[in-house]
Amino acid sequence: MLTIPGLPAAAVPARLRAAWTLSQTVVTSPAASVPAILRAASTIGHTRCTPHATRESDLGGNDTFMRRFTTFLIQAHALTGMEKRTFEEAFAYAAGAQTAQSQVQTGWDVVDSAGVHWSLKTQSDAAANRDYLDITKLSGARWIQTITADSTKDYQQQMQARFAAFAAGFTQSVDRVLVLQCFPDGYQLVEPPVSTLFQWALQLPASVYPESKGGRLAVRCPRDDSLRARIKLDYSDGKVCLLRVPVSTCITHATWRVTAE
Repeated sequence: MLTIPGLPAAAVPARLRAAWTLSQTVVTSPAASVPAILRAASTIGHTRCTPHATRESDLGGNDTFMRRFTTFLIQAHALTGMEKRTFEEAFAYAAGAQTAQSQVQTGWDVVDSAGVHWSLKTQSDAAANRDYLDITKLSGARWIQTITADSTKDYQQQMQARFAAFAAGFTQSVDRVLVLQCFPDGYQLVEPPVSTLFQWALQLPASVYPESKGGRLAVRCPRDDSLRARIKLDYSDGKVCLLRVPVSTCITHATWRVTAE
């Protein structure tokens, strides 16, 4: 039976206990006849997930969080992959937090015991890069599709005003944004400086805002004034994205390297 040091068995998620039990099953059939899910489960006990925590961070420096989250990562890596919903479950389990009933209504995904509201994102596409962070949907923003104007200047002024209202609403409902970057050989847990990026964007003149149907804003990054991140106001899908955010300007709470034993 799967146990985690310092935790009662009942505290381990049922899905994780079931996956561990499955991984201990000795399968004697020819490999080709074994379902993929069983083959994946059998690798759990042979997967090493080595964490490297930033001890100064409130997550990386929390031994209970790191132990629980690492255990969940091993299971997810072998079975399901760390998709957004799985990430939410893993974070809530590791942090002793609660997930939102409806993220569409709240804007946040998880609230912890201190009342901090977290928005959780994953990046697992082929373009995932350890040096840069992309959030292809920070939040829905249908208002981008509703702006109409008689002139370019008017459109830009409306875009600036509507973005300011959006930024105020987002930062009021969401305290922190956390991104789990997923790579074939590991993971990286990163917190981008969303509020600071928004503050820089709000200082830009209306003349640099998109002229029609959305566009991008180049904003300065904290810690390194020579770097620029991109805030994309996506007209086609009605959403706000954060692109090319240097990881060096973010808080890296922890990284994990995954190897097979």
